Amino acid sequence: MSKSPDSASRDTAATSTRAPFRNSRPSTKHPSRSTPCTTPRRLPRRCGCPSASPEQPIRVEESTVSQVSELVVIAQLRAKPGQGPELLSLLSDLAAEVLRTEPGTLRYAFLVEPDTDPLRVTVIEGYASRAAADAHNTGVLTNYLPRLLELLDVAPVTVELQPAEMKVSTDDEAAVARLSV
Repeated sequence: MSKSPDSASRDTAATSTRAPFRNSRPSTKHPSRSTPCTTPRRLPRRCGCPSASPEQPIRVEESTVSQVSELVVIAQLRAKPGQGPELLSLLSDLAAEVLRTEPGTLRYAFLVEPDTDPLRVTVIEGYASRAAADAHNTGVLTNYLPRLLELLDVAPVTVELQPAEMKVSTDDEAAVARLSV
């Protein structure tokens, strides 16, 4: 998944000491394909391309982790027995419309517990603000809610979360990004 410069800066707000970009030479051809390797030279390359020699390691002194989402909602859904495929189909349609019409919805991920009947789905929703979450709850979702509730065995269980401010010390700047949702 590629990130725009704006979304990359929202992923982590890190204060770091690192060597400036020293490699300005042209991209090296990747050995297994005819296209240039796209791994940034400042990151460790695990692809085996000729320019995979490590640069000076990046040292992240004290990183303040700032999540992509200002508000995260976790929703747990349980389909009626035998209704799992229809629930997933409805959620697929909903997700496509949400992603198309709600720019404040930064994350909308669906995870299932494998081999369960009734199917259990966990939805991870990330919003840029409280207003974006409210817009989701009063927007596209309302068109799908009646049918969604018909397919569920019990009412959805939801919890709202906000990012924790924390300091992390690590030698791996890329690892800091894994701390965000």
